[in-house]
Amino acid sequence: GWDENLLEERTRTAVRMAKAAGLTCTFVTEDTVRSHPKLLARLFHAAIDEGVDGLCLCDTVGHATPDGVFNLVYFARNLIRARGTDTRVDWHGHDDRGHSLPNALTAIEAGADRIHGTVLGMGERVGNTSLDLLMVNLKLLGIEKSDLRSLADLVHLASRACEVSSMVISSKKIGGTASALSIPPRIRVIMTKLAPQLSSNCRNEVRVRVRVRVRARVR
Repeated sequence: GWDENLLEERTRTAVRMAKAAGLTCTFVTEDTVRSHPKLLARLFHAAIDEGVDGLCLCDTVGHATPDGVFNLVYFARNLIRARGTDTRVDWHGHDDRGHSLPNALTAIEAGADRIHGTVLGMGERVGNTSLDLLMVNLKLLGIEKSDLRSLADLVHLASRACEVSSMVISSKKIGGTASALSIPPRIRVIMTKLAPQLSSNCRNEVRVRVRVRVRARVR
């Protein structure tokens, strides 16, 4: 097995190589929520010392509850604050226990900078955080200020491409009727092209992955 010394060594080597190549680097810890805090602190410190741009906290098996998410993000934020850096914090959740949406909102409240999600929540096993529901909730909380009237178009596009049922988002919640999808500058979208011919390859896993960079905080 890999002991802690080897984990730290490989963490430092990987981050150092990425930064030497001029790449933006995010240190992702698999199953963060079930890892020992002492080990996480050691690895996070190592990654930060080597100049990592972000730490990605993962609920790989959808085990966490909102209280646990808040504590974990706060823990990571305190480590970063102690190092005096502006290292980004990402939250990546799964929905095995049905907590992915409240966990995402709690991560924002605790200080996460970027939330990972997928359209309709499609992903491994029971799925990831539903991006469409997350954006509607941020709108209702007064955090998201952009026009979300065309969010339904994105949902239907993903539904058709991956041959899954989609839930129609009420235009009353997001205002007006659908038009062209407009994503504000503060929302960073990373997606692969969706087309009807992809449908046979993405019945179980959506090919669109979107990460939302949050500038505001839940009040």
